[in-house]
Amino acid sequence: MFLTLGLVTRRVYEALRDEGTVSPRELAKRAMIEKAIPETDRKVRKDIAALFTNVAYYLTQRGKLVKIGRGEDARWRLAPTEPELL
Repeated sequence: MFLTLGLVTRRVYEALRDEGTVSPRELAKRAMIEKAIPETDRKVRKDIAALFTNVAYYLTQRGKLVKIGRGEDARWRLAPTEPELL
């Protein structure tokens, strides 16, 4: 595939820094545009979105991201770096 895990992880972090929250579907759409892949190619779009989703889940398990919402509308944001004070 033309996207490596390192590249996907970097894209996730860059989008989070720029926007605050992201969805894997949005990131997949951007990647397809940048790589000149027709958005009508549903299988590739689904595979790329799954790749971004898997990376987001991996980073969530590592405590780097926090998931907001459920299902296809789920978004992610950076996890707090310091414990919240009461």
